[in-house]
Amino acid sequence: MKITILVLINLVSFNLLAQQNTSKTYDFYKNRLNTRFCVVGANAGQSIPVSEHKSGINADSINHWGDATITLGWYIGVLATEYEVNRLNNSNNAQTTMELYYAISAINRLDSVAEVYYGGTASLNGFFIRDDVSPTMIATTNTTTPLIFNADSCLVSNYACGAGYCLPITTPCTGSLNNEESQDQFYHLLVGLSLCAKYANVTYNGLNLSAEAKAITNRLITYIKNTNWIIKNPVTNNNVTRGENTTAYSYGIANAGLNVTGVDYSDATTNGFTAQSSWSIFPSINFTVGASLTADNVHMFLATACVANDARPSVDTYAANYGMHIYPLIRQTLYGGANSINDSIYINLLNKIDTNGSYYYSPSAKSTGGTWYNENIFVWPDRSKAAALGTNTLSFTFGEYAGLDFMLLHNLLELKKHTLATFNRDVSAEAVVSPNPNQGIFTISNINVKATMLLIYNTNGKLLVTKALTPYQNTIEVNMEGLNKGVYIYKVSDDEVNYQTGKMLVQYK
Repeated sequence: MKITILVLINLVSFNLLAQQNTSKTYDFYKNRLNTRFCVVGANAGQSIPVSEHKSGINADSINHWGDATITLGWYIGVLATEYEVNRLNNSNNAQTTMELYYAISAINRLDSVAEVYYGGTASLNGFFIRDDVSPTMIATTNTTTPLIFNADSCLVSNYACGAGYCLPITTPCTGSLNNEESQDQFYHLLVGLSLCAKYANVTYNGLNLSAEAKAITNRLITYIKNTNWIIKNPVTNNNVTRGENTTAYSYGIANAGLNVTGVDYSDATTNGFTAQSSWSIFPSINFTVGASLTADNVHMFLATACVANDARPSVDTYAANYGMHIYPLIRQTLYGGANSINDSIYINLLNKIDTNGSYYYSPSAKSTGGTWYNENIFVWPDRSKAAALGTNTLSFTFGEYAGLDFMLLHNLLELKKHTLATFNRDVSAEAVVSPNPNQGIFTISNINVKATMLLIYNTNGKLLVTKALTPYQNTIEVNMEGLNKGVYIYKVSDDEVNYQTGKMLVQYK
């Protein structure tokens, strides 16, 4: 049987079946985020997603904003990569742009009100609080967009002193030190801001979102640097209560900041022996991991390292060992280069997502897939592991989850497909092209029985040809007469995570 291949002039994107399915799931999760987990807007508490809903309190759900600025950083990362995916696919970006504008503005809001919250004067200086979720937010929201919270009337936030409250509540518990900035919150904001700076070169309400992400990054890093890399509360003049000392990460912070803003943040601390040696040996440190909560130092290092473009293979291995696979992928998406974690790992994770939403209430009441069992599996992977074993006792993490971890992973892989020279999968038995060299007419044999797609690229990784195949064909004949002479890369891929690949030379007499 002879198959004629049409040469496509422009870059043609492709979707394996598994990724097509997860793209549909992504749309479901995004709609669920906007109708259940996040109120988009400029008011207090808005555009900061709920980390999880915990049902069963007086027939209501507690809406839990825990590490809210970690969640906000991931939310910004999701929106920034979604913007780029939509742009590359020529999809409408109006909604995404609007949401990203308000998410970026939420950082500025949390920065501006931080001093007021502790009894000082408003200042946009780089010191922020984790959330400003008003106890009256749910009641107020339900008068305008009642589908967001439905009948829910309870919340937990650091702004509300980390306690669970059910309405009616009229005033927040102000001044809680639990709501101070800490370094873990900063590092994950840095990740989202770096993705926004790279991809969101778009203006909304007179604000260029890429430029604003760079400006915020500069402000946040400068504040920490100006206090000798120790985070302080400017109202109390004390070190923040948790996670104040960033000196061991300062070398990475300076490099990350330079990559995002172009500003040199290095000084005697970042260039000193302690900072550089700490950064150098970090991937060899074996932090003890508990049954339900992994060492925070690991995700803080990896979040900083991916923005700092630390491409050491030991960093990738470190991420894999702790179940935090996404950080090398973020680095690779931002800067290119190698990633020693195989893409099959990422795709297998995507395929384990529950299409109806991820949740965990008990060992017998949990989402399918056996993996997506907490508010962020790449920040706290051992919560998922403990939940899978039925040993997670951190009841505050139970509930249904926003799914930002899934959505960011999905978007990063979508973006990676557009740099296919670096998109690697497991290689099965080699497919064979004959003759090779050829004059544009050749046969591909020894094809995986599940193969459904033939892809042909130039040596720059640009996809030139895509052709659906009928499964269970061991051999196909291809006619590409008229293609320019030169070296080409062919890939024959299946529905799942495997492909066969090789090079061929087209030449004419």
